[in-house]
Amino acid sequence: MDRRIVVLLALTLSACGTSQSFPVDGVWFRGGVSGDHSGVVLLQLRQDGDRVVGLACRTDTSHLVYKDVPVAADYPRVEFTDPRTGCRFQGGVVSAEMVDGRISCPGSTDAGQEWVFRRADAAEYDRCAAAAP
Repeated sequence: MDRRIVVLLALTLSACGTSQSFPVDGVWFRGGVSGDHSGVVLLQLRQDGDRVVGLACRTDTSHLVYKDVPVAADYPRVEFTDPRTGCRFQGGVVSAEMVDGRISCPGSTDAGQEWVFRRADAAEYDRCAAAAP
């Protein structure tokens, strides 16, 4: 076979690429929430077919702010809304160890703040949900 055809075929196949997917199931942690370096947000996620579903929990200085807030989006997206403020997190699974995205609030003119979640121990979500208000 002509060498040019082999090179062209290789380039064509490599351009097709494959989408990479990462495991979602588990608990994800984000500490040092904006303006509150002692606040944390936890996500308890699982993949259900093409969807990412789960729950969000937030504490502020060890006091419960919210828990069991629905998280849902098409994989690899991760989205939820703070029930108190209407602020919305929109992000996605970017590696096996990171969920990255932005939180933005209604009426805000800025692009929102970046939030990065890392994997955490499964018991962390339960500790958040059990915190006193």
